[in-house]
Amino acid sequence: MEKDNFVIDNFLLIGSDPSKYAEGRDLKFPFTTMLNFHKLIDHIEAVSVCDDEIKKSLALSILKQYEKIPELHGDITDMELTKKHEKFIDDMMMFVFPSAFWDKQAYAASSPYMDEIFYASPEFSKLLKIKKGNIEDEFNIDIVSYNFGKTISGFVAILARFYGVDLTFDFPLVSKINDPITGLDRYFKMNIAIEFMDMSVKGELKKLTESDIEKIRANIYDLDFVKTMIDPDNFVFRGLIILNAINITDTEILSSIRKDLIEKNTVTSFAGFLKLQHKLKSLLRCPGLLLGLADFPGTTDKLFQYGRKVGNSFLMGDGCLKKCNTIKGSIYEYLLESKRAIIIEDLTKYTGKTQVENELLNQGIKNIFIAPLVYDDKVVGILELGSSEAGQLNMVSALKLREVLPVFALAVDRSREELNNSVGAIIKEKCTAIHPTLEWRFQHAAMNLLQKQNEGLKEEMEEIIFNDVYPLYGLSDIRNSSLQRNDAIRQDLIENLELAKDVFNEAKKSRKLKILDLMIYKIDKRIDSLKFGISSSDEADVLRFLSGKVVLQFDHFKNFDAGVRKAIDRYNSVIDDKLGFVYRRRKNFEESALTINNMIANYLDTEQEKIQEIFPHYFERYKTDGVDHNIYIGSTLVESMDFNKIYLKNLRLWQLLIMCGVVRKSELIKKELSMPLETAHLILVQDSPLSIKFRFDEKKFDVDGAYNIRYEIMKKRIDKAEIKGKEERLTQPGKIAIVFSQNSESQEYLEYIEYMQHNKFLKNEVEELELEELQGIKGLRALRVTVNQNVQGAEEKMTNENIKKAIKKMSVN
Repeated sequence: MEKDNFVIDNFLLIGSDPSKYAEGRDLKFPFTTMLNFHKLIDHIEAVSVCDDEIKKSLALSILKQYEKIPELHGDITDMELTKKHEKFIDDMMMFVFPSAFWDKQAYAASSPYMDEIFYASPEFSKLLKIKKGNIEDEFNIDIVSYNFGKTISGFVAILARFYGVDLTFDFPLVSKINDPITGLDRYFKMNIAIEFMDMSVKGELKKLTESDIEKIRANIYDLDFVKTMIDPDNFVFRGLIILNAINITDTEILSSIRKDLIEKNTVTSFAGFLKLQHKLKSLLRCPGLLLGLADFPGTTDKLFQYGRKVGNSFLMGDGCLKKCNTIKGSIYEYLLESKRAIIIEDLTKYTGKTQVENELLNQGIKNIFIAPLVYDDKVVGILELGSSEAGQLNMVSALKLREVLPVFALAVDRSREELNNSVGAIIKEKCTAIHPTLEWRFQHAAMNLLQKQNEGLKEEMEEIIFNDVYPLYGLSDIRNSSLQRNDAIRQDLIENLELAKDVFNEAKKSRKLKILDLMIYKIDKRIDSLKFGISSSDEADVLRFLSGKVVLQFDHFKNFDAGVRKAIDRYNSVIDDKLGFVYRRRKNFEESALTINNMIANYLDTEQEKIQEIFPHYFERYKTDGVDHNIYIGSTLVESMDFNKIYLKNLRLWQLLIMCGVVRKSELIKKELSMPLETAHLILVQDSPLSIKFRFDEKKFDVDGAYNIRYEIMKKRIDKAEIKGKEERLTQPGKIAIVFSQNSESQEYLEYIEYMQHNKFLKNEVEELELEELQGIKGLRALRVTVNQNVQGAEEKMTNENIKKAIKKMSVN
């Protein structure tokens, strides 16, 4: 096991990257090679005594000529002799190469280890450029790797011949040939035959022990070591080798395409896409071939909305996107429905043309092959191949591509995933979390930005505006929250000061220090000021006073007597450990407010998910001293659904029902609160649509346009609205205020109220109120209704089906 690992390690270290091994070393082929015809002549002599009279006669003739050319006997050092006796060598080679294939097959002969080619068939000479006996075309390995491999092959041959050691070493040579006329690539593998090659030893053969052999096996790629065991200068390779160039273009290109598609960004980068297109041209022998790739979003009706070109696409290019709005009836629809490839050899003669096929012809495509790209049993994309010349792509083309279609599918699916990740990153960076209903619009904007960036343009993300949307606004506010919070702070501060005063009074009993009277005076002065109210600076002032002037004395006071120590202990028992001051009433208020807010927010979130099923809409909520929510609904917010105002009415009735639920739940939760708090509730109605725009700097939506700003101002101020002629707040506990401007809005909500009274959600009285003028806002009115706290099973009645039935009945009436 250790020996095997050692061999593998050496292979990875040296064999996989000969260029690193070659640094500082001479990696020229170290063996002596000689062109020699003696083994070929031996073969011809064997034929001269066979039973076939024709072969026998020809062989004897060749041998007779050979005797007359002594300069070809033995080792040939002057390669010019092969040119001088070219006709005789042609005759000899008839015993090597079949004459029937002479003009069709690529054969050649060279001195051992391809040191110099001295003979080549017409096809070999046509395919490969030979200069001074060397092939000048591009091989699959560099010259360093070539010499490295040849040297190892030489040592392996010596081990096999002289030491009986069989080591398998594959050294494939592949030549890439570019057609100068078509520009297409072809690949040929060099098959090498060594039947006419021999090797000899100069002097005495060195003996190798079993241990030596094992070391050579383990270090066969370490040429420096092997040379110490087998001296190359002691061996000569003589004879000739036969070369046969085998066309492996399809195999090589298909393998190369697979490798390219597995790599990241091949189909999405411009250079990678053109590289793939060139390889497909070479594979299909089609110089004018164009490649297209399209991402398929899953349904044909959303193809032009969500689909995209990957690199390039005939269908998803600008031409089709501008002129075609459907693929219905086209070859693409049939392909996606049948999941079968389609070939049209001449599109001009195709009788079922739609606008899509006409646009393909406008692009200059007469011959087209399209195939579905299937991954995990789903069509994820479309492969398109087109040519301006009819008949270039046919069924043979389809057969050649069949084995790489799954890899194209994998590449397209991966590019989609990478795009989604990039889109998500842009949205996260510029927009934070986006409501699911609107994700499609942000995805389009992010994709457009990515495309522009890929084109080298420095662009910002496009504006995202939704026009003609209907707003709904609701607020559940903690009644007098600021007053209650301030009062809780005020009482905590008074208690804190009084406890501190107790400590100083006890200290005064123990020590008659005049300074203590001064401190008690200062404490009383702050207590008296707090009894009349609290200002924004009072809290900070009192806390600075306590920490900086009062509490610092307690450590010294502990030494006075037991009474002082007890007063200090009482002080510390009431003080919050983390904050260092009394935090009892304010904590009760904040915990109670948080409980109410969480209840309302969770209730809204749960119910909102249900109503989204009726028609998608935008929903957002905020928690402050209460919970307010914004809803927008309209046709521009969705892509592929028809909007009708019945969905708006449905949402308005749902909102009113939900607010009834909030009122009831707020009342029920009061007994669980450490500080009972009242809540007040309102709904703002606006029947005129408006525009909302996403503010990238604030990462949120806001109304857009001067007129629409009025709506935003109303939202901020109506919770403080008062009834005209009375000093009474519009919002009251247990009630819902519905604020509106138009009579039509009032009439609509009166219908909802009547329905809800019938179902016992609301009590029978309805107040119709006029509101005092707000800053910048005139003419507001309101309906105010009282929620029935005693209705049983109210939430069970609030189903989408019941709401839809009620709206349908109202619409009919």
